[in-house]
Amino acid sequence: MVHLIMGGAASGKSVYAERLANSLPGSKLYLATLRPFDEECRQKIQKHQTRRAKDGWQTQEVFGSMQKVWVPQGATVLLEDLSNLTANLLFGPNPETARDALLKSIRHLAEEAKTLVLVGNDLFCDGKVYPPETMEYLQLLAQGQSFAANLADTVTEVVCGIPLAVKGPLPFAGTGWEEQA
Repeated sequence: MVHLIMGGAASGKSVYAERLANSLPGSKLYLATLRPFDEECRQKIQKHQTRRAKDGWQTQEVFGSMQKVWVPQGATVLLEDLSNLTANLLFGPNPETARDALLKSIRHLAEEAKTLVLVGNDLFCDGKVYPPETMEYLQLLAQGQSFAANLADTVTEVVCGIPLAVKGPLPFAGTGWEEQA
């Protein structure tokens, strides 16, 4: 089972994705992709780690391809998030293989996990024209998220903390997560 959770910055998508994953049986593997470049990133990472600490997550920091990530049998995997993974691949040591590595990473995790929860980002709404390298990043992210959406059993968009079904049934609703966000 594959779930893609989409939303804008600070929309509640990460909280929703974690609560969805926590509602499922089995071990939990959290794949963290945010490089701690500065104090803001470190604070964001700490916030996420604190939120997960009580729930028994195994966390792996993976800043590149996910093709060699070992997934425990029957595990729920949460990948946080596709935009950071895309940036790591495209602006890493092998940008010429970024597209292939991104799509193969998503497929590998989908095949290995009992349930895969992917967090994506809606970065395409402002209508601005950016420098070529940023446009290349946005295009690759769009390709990866489209690939994930086609692979997914459900796609949910989180808007202002409210999950909306985009594809398939809403996988996690009516359980009170909204009040706890």
